[in-house]
Amino acid sequence: MPPPSPIPPESLRQLNFNHLRCFWAVAKEGSVSKACTLLGLTQPTISKQIGDLEDSLGESLFDRTGRRLVPTNLGRTVFAYADDIFSLGQELMDAVRGQATNRPLRLHVGISDLVPKLLTRLVLEPALDMDRSVRLICTEGKTDRLLADLALSGLDMVLTDAPLPPGSRIKAFNHKLGESSLTLFGTTDLADRTRDGFPGSLDGIPMMLPTSNAAIRREIDTWLQTNMLRPKVIAEIEDSALLKSFGEAGRGVFFAPTIVGQSVCSQFGVEVIAEVPQIREPLYAVTVERRTSNDGITAIIERAKEVVGMQMTA
Repeated sequence: MPPPSPIPPESLRQLNFNHLRCFWAVAKEGSVSKACTLLGLTQPTISKQIGDLEDSLGESLFDRTGRRLVPTNLGRTVFAYADDIFSLGQELMDAVRGQATNRPLRLHVGISDLVPKLLTRLVLEPALDMDRSVRLICTEGKTDRLLADLALSGLDMVLTDAPLPPGSRIKAFNHKLGESSLTLFGTTDLADRTRDGFPGSLDGIPMMLPTSNAAIRREIDTWLQTNMLRPKVIAEIEDSALLKSFGEAGRGVFFAPTIVGQSVCSQFGVEVIAEVPQIREPLYAVTVERRTSNDGITAIIERAKEVVGMQMTA
């Protein structure tokens, strides 16, 4: 089937939405008479409107097959756009009248690659439990790039392990969702070697740590130094899922937020060695509005503070 002829740009400037609605109604209903009933117009009026639209586009929109009008190749293309236009117009009117729409609420969330994935899921799940249909779009990357996208309105919210610093050139607001202690995990063999005499038993034990650009790494280093512990650091890994994967393979012990401890054990086949309440990992949502107007983002922040925050600070 050949593609439709291109529509000259000058024709688009002459597009009349009354003409387009008449065409849309005939294509949707399959006949001029049914379109007359739908729009409350006479047959000559509708036929004239469609003829004017065809003149402005420079090509026929219907072929007659018996008594039926069948859209041409171009007609099908125009109908697809017209259907979107008038569906959106109806949603607009419904929204103005305070009625619910079927259009999913779009939530575009940036996730810092330093935030543990299991913790991210726990925070974002409330958005999927809303009464309204939600389309959640998650983008992972470096915090600086995500914050830049937030400032340019490419994102609705950024989840990060550290607040936006004072004096930042990006005008945005921090929402602290909570903080969790860390727990040390390892395979059964490593757990058996480490539990007795903890934390002194960590000396010489293979350990994986987050990279130095993670805010929590400084907290871990301080705790190790304060307790004069010297584990054998075998890897520094930025991606939290990869770090846990090495832990699953028995390469070393590793830290993860206590709040997701049960999921860590079941998903990676490891055991809890000990909780370290002195190390606290915070979680922040950063938005361009102090009080966000996006219902989905509001739900995430409020539910996270209420549910996740309570668990994380317990």
